[in-house]
Amino acid sequence: MSARSPHFVLTISIVLMLISAPILVLVPEGASALQEGDFEYELTGDPPVAKITKYIGAGGAVNVPSTLGGYPTAIVGHDSFNNAHGDLVTSVLLPSSVLTVENYAFANCDLLASVSISSGVTFIGEQAFHNCYSLGSITVKGANTMYSSIDGVLYDKNLTTLIKCPAAKAGEVIIPDSVTSMVWRAFDHCWSLQHLTIGSGIAIIDGYAFEGCRSLETLAFSPGIELGSIGTQAFSLCTSLLSVELPEGLLTIGSSAFQGCVSMVNVSIPASVTSIARNAFYRCSNLTAMDVSEGNLNYSSIDGVLYNRNASLLIQCPSARSGSFEVPASVTEIGEGAFATNNGITAVSMEAGVTTIGEHSFLECYNLTEVTLGAGVVVIGRAAFASCLSLGSVVIPSAVNKIGDLAFHGCLSLANITFLGLRSPEVVGYEWVGGTNPMLLLGHADPDSNFPVPGSTFYGLTMGPNVGTADPGTAEEDGDHTTVLLLIMAVLLAVIALLMVLLVRKGQGGP
Repeated sequence: MSARSPHFVLTISIVLMLISAPILVLVPEGASALQEGDFEYELTGDPPVAKITKYIGAGGAVNVPSTLGGYPTAIVGHDSFNNAHGDLVTSVLLPSSVLTVENYAFANCDLLASVSISSGVTFIGEQAFHNCYSLGSITVKGANTMYSSIDGVLYDKNLTTLIKCPAAKAGEVIIPDSVTSMVWRAFDHCWSLQHLTIGSGIAIIDGYAFEGCRSLETLAFSPGIELGSIGTQAFSLCTSLLSVELPEGLLTIGSSAFQGCVSMVNVSIPASVTSIARNAFYRCSNLTAMDVSEGNLNYSSIDGVLYNRNASLLIQCPSARSGSFEVPASVTEIGEGAFATNNGITAVSMEAGVTTIGEHSFLECYNLTEVTLGAGVVVIGRAAFASCLSLGSVVIPSAVNKIGDLAFHGCLSLANITFLGLRSPEVVGYEWVGGTNPMLLLGHADPDSNFPVPGSTFYGLTMGPNVGTADPGTAEEDGDHTTVLLLIMAVLLAVIALLMVLLVRKGQGGP
């Protein structure tokens, strides 16, 4: 046999090395990932493990395989079931090989009803089950060292953190007293939850914690709870919640905390509360009473209406209050949104001590027909009387120096605005009478004032007949006469227009 050349030997050696070495596949950018069965995956780590990057199966019950491509399936990747075919998945069983479930892994899996967490999982990322509206239970294998579950609710192993209440969880949840914190939006979209007991270990209820739990009827706090604060919109849109007795020790109630709780009839505020933020009970349309403990040094209630301690600030009139309302003589300010969306109030009167009418104070009080502003009012806030559809006339006291944007916007029945002062307000806001009926509404002022003459406009308000400040009722009478004439003219114009249409149709041979 002839001797082999050195080049031939070297070539054979290289070929043998390539055959015996692991095959390295270079995947061009944009090319398909590795795939096996219903999953796309990639290899990561040293030694390498499989990370699911995308579920591509037909849905239904999914048993995640313990290996992919011969490598342990260790990671369910970010968004791997989200925005893929995950919206068809009804259940998921994770094998013990899975160690990590990344952020939003199962987000938006609309039909996902149950998830079984294996003993190997040591990390579950943020919002892993976000918008899983059908999810009724999350169960954890008892051998898991990091997580646990009670009645389908996911906790950490030591039951100190509540991680996720499944969105479709129905009936009752009792948070154990050992729990001291809840993950942000832990009860997000829990639309079927009816009864909730918050354990004594909870010191803070974060913003949006129970937002939109629309079937929640009862809310209880375990004895001995040292709850310090309720965050922004924490219970907003809990539309079935009937009443709330807040625990002693509570310090702050965040903005819009109970906004839109339309079934709530009453709320009890303990002596410990030091701060109630704006719109805390906004649009609670059936709220009849707000009771404040007599020992509270910051707030008080008179006949179910919420005030600050010395009743100089009217904070909230319950939305179900009806009929006429007389503002107490102690009040100097009507707070922001104090009467907003109250459809039962028909008349409001205030004394000379009131200087400020806050923003949105009487917003959308649809049945408010009469309001008597105190002689001391200086500021009428933004949208203070916006969309008061039944309000017919307003007398503006001489002390008023500022009228905010949209103050009387959308007051469709408003016919007369009478100014008692000889000098017009220094600040008149944008569209303050916008959205009203220009054929109906007229302004009136003293002839010796600096208001525009009749027939001209004052920031969009057409001025009607002058009146004397000594008899403001005259302005309303003159305005009423003018209004009647305008209405008669409008009817006549409509009749003439109809006759013309009929004549044209007749000339064209129509019916």
